[in-house]
Amino acid sequence: MKAGALPRILVIDDVYGRQVSGANTDRSAICLQLMIEDMTSDQTADAVIHQPIAQAVFCRGQRPARAVVGDLVENDLQGTLELIDSGWHGRQPGTAPWALVLLDLRFKSGRVTPESEARFGEGVPGGREEDVDSSTFFGLRLLEEIQRRHPQLPVVVLSDAPRETVSQRSTVLGAVAFLSKGQASAAEKLGEYLRHHALVPDPTGKIAGNSISLLIALRSARRAALGVESLLIRGERGTGKESLARYIHCNDPRRASGPFISVDSGTLTADLYASELFGHVRGAFTSAIADSKGAIVEAQHGILFLDEGLRHVGRRENQARRTLHGR
Repeated sequence: MKAGALPRILVIDDVYGRQVSGANTDRSAICLQLMIEDMTSDQTADAVIHQPIAQAVFCRGQRPARAVVGDLVENDLQGTLELIDSGWHGRQPGTAPWALVLLDLRFKSGRVTPESEARFGEGVPGGREEDVDSSTFFGLRLLEEIQRRHPQLPVVVLSDAPRETVSQRSTVLGAVAFLSKGQASAAEKLGEYLRHHALVPDPTGKIAGNSISLLIALRSARRAALGVESLLIRGERGTGKESLARYIHCNDPRRASGPFISVDSGTLTADLYASELFGHVRGAFTSAIADSKGAIVEAQHGILFLDEGLRHVGRRENQARRTLHGR
């Protein structure tokens, strides 16, 4: 992908999102592990990612964002939700909304001490008893609020807590997946989650737009490309059904290298329809001056797109108009 077309994700984590006096080496490490490019405005990143799979904005989820010894660090629900809102509905024109949120669950709060800094890092407090109680994790409270306010925004839990401890409840609250900190295949898994769940514009620009409704449609198309054999695409004339069909073709790992054959069914008579689809031999009718394989054979190992439906093959099939067939 071009750099400008990379998905824009929000990472909410008390360690990776905190501001420090120099480079946040914890953040640099997770950027290298996940192959994401740090775009946070605090300019503490020092990791160079040569082929990033996403651009990330990091948020501590607490106040103050930068803490020193003696400061009291508290979880900031309202401030974090305002940041999420700004990248969802309040974003700059031409900018896509958050593609996905990576959300930590356990946030250490309390007073920053020399001992806590020595153990956990600059600006990190020692934590309170409620911070380690899985039933009161701040991340779960955030997850609940995100799903209430923005149910279409996909959230992936990013945690070092045992998966069995938090997976069930986070799933009930709306998380789409779980990503373990330190997982060897973390970048591969994140790439998979971006393909399956994220709200990502078409990187080729052939389908232009950053509206949430369009990005949801593109996500549905990518999911369909992974296993659906026959697909109905509904929409008024001129709404881009063929463009969406081509997008599905490009995102189908089984058929992307095969042909994309489009048949304008609306221009064919009943007699020509059968010939166009199934082919004919030379001399089969007056205008048959050469053999024709037919669109079905030509689309072998690719996709056959029947625009304007199957109006000539019977009442039942006519109800399945604007059908995309994969072979």
